[in-house]
Amino acid sequence: MKAGKMKFGIIIDSLSGEKWKYEMLHKLKEMENLECSLVIKVHDRDKHKSYKNQDQNIKDLFPYSSLKTCKVDKGVLKQRDLLHLRTYPLSFYLDLSDIRFEGEFLNLPSYGVWTFRHLKEKEPIFYELWKESSYTEVFFDRLLPNGKVQNLMKGSLPTILFSAKKHKTQLEQAILEWPAQMCRKINKGIPNAPASHEWVIEKNPPLSVLKRIRYSLRIGKHQAKRWYKRLFGYEYWNIGIVNQSLHEFLNEDPLEIEWLFPHKKLYYGDPFAYEADGELRLIFEEVDHRVVKGFISEFHLRDDGEDMGKYILRKGTMNLPTHMSYPYIVEDGNNSYCIPETSESKKVTLHQWNNETKEWREVKTILKGMAAVDSTIIHWNGRWWLFCTRASSFQTENYELHIFYSDHLLGEWKEHGANPVKYDIRSARPAGTPFVLNDVLYRPAQDCSVTYGGSIVLNKVEKLSPDEFKEKPVSQLHQSPESLYPDGLHTMSYARENLSLVDGKRIDYHPINLFKKLYLLKSKPFEKVVKSSNKRVNFIRSFSIKN
Repeated sequence: MKAGKMKFGIIIDSLSGEKWKYEMLHKLKEMENLECSLVIKVHDRDKHKSYKNQDQNIKDLFPYSSLKTCKVDKGVLKQRDLLHLRTYPLSFYLDLSDIRFEGEFLNLPSYGVWTFRHLKEKEPIFYELWKESSYTEVFFDRLLPNGKVQNLMKGSLPTILFSAKKHKTQLEQAILEWPAQMCRKINKGIPNAPASHEWVIEKNPPLSVLKRIRYSLRIGKHQAKRWYKRLFGYEYWNIGIVNQSLHEFLNEDPLEIEWLFPHKKLYYGDPFAYEADGELRLIFEEVDHRVVKGFISEFHLRDDGEDMGKYILRKGTMNLPTHMSYPYIVEDGNNSYCIPETSESKKVTLHQWNNETKEWREVKTILKGMAAVDSTIIHWNGRWWLFCTRASSFQTENYELHIFYSDHLLGEWKEHGANPVKYDIRSARPAGTPFVLNDVLYRPAQDCSVTYGGSIVLNKVEKLSPDEFKEKPVSQLHQSPESLYPDGLHTMSYARENLSLVDGKRIDYHPINLFKKLYLLKSKPFEKVVKSSNKRVNFIRSFSIKN
């Protein structure tokens, strides 16, 4: 049942220096059908603190809200304060204090008391960095009177090991929309998971002076590694063939990959395939060291007749002013469509292969104003579904999953009611072609927690509707350390029956790479690179394709 106009309260102890809290409250203030009726300033007797000099900007944010000062003893409000608070019929309280509330107060608002669990921990950001964890978990919970919590939203975000300040800022920016997003779900009547669990906070003892010195040295170590990679590391990707169906990847067996291009210093990634003119065509992202931006190239594989074992390489078959990558292929009837990733243009476009002109032609703009990354479409249960992440300055392209849907591929596309449906650096960003096995949909995703495109996680989709989404990881694919490309695996796609495509990453460290990166500042025009590079060549290395 959808809710009408909602009234809520805010609980604060001190907002001084916490700019992100004001930004979060601004997002709530901008929402329609939402009104702040009460601001509670709490004084925790246990901590013997009195916040007399609190930031008064809260009054400017909500000038018509009432202000109430309450005393808290071990998380419990005084009875006289409870009697007063009962006169406010509120939908929820947003708790931005560092107090863990208990008792009767939690039952007063219709949708409970909402809080960020990490606010209740002592220096939570500091300890994630101390443990050098590849990801940091953040929880947005509803407090329950029995000492448990009902999780409303959660995220697994990348840990920025080289900077505590940047890591803290990233987490703060990631959760700004969460309270507003919960309000939108309530207004749309989207059900929330009723399950509850114990409140678990790891008890971290205060770090000694010696440990704090060691912590600073660790930050310096990660900063040095970062700069070493930026100056002398160069990332290469290559395309490989796997003589298996995609569903066999669920077994987590080591993949037997035959690399199409044995040259170590080529950059071919994001491979997909389609059939045209009786031949299999691979379409992929290419990055040339003479051109700063990525572009889309193809090779036309000749696997029978006189041209057996040859291919025609065509550079720049799709070229736009922006960076291009991830040319995802969609089949609808006898038509082949391609959705290249062009997040810089903040739109998602659908291109159709034209058999007469022998070129890709733009036929539909699916999304506008959305910096969508790695858009992936599949037809499932009578609808078309588009999965993507969103690019921003805080790595959201690697952990913030969005969904859109439509009744027709070329029809109107709508936003999923729970967007963003997932925050997880380990399994959000699309990684190729989803597939169905035994009437179950599986969605490949990238695990970017350790490094971008580090491995592929296969998610089993348990719920998918215009308002609900739930999936869980069931298997993971890693590259072998002995592989020519051991440092990453971030795309798996369907080519034909019992034939799949993957790509692999290798990071090369050498002083000469510094000069190569400086050379990019003098990059040649893209058109000259393409004009001189379209050619027919023989495979240097043989490979087998099982029909």
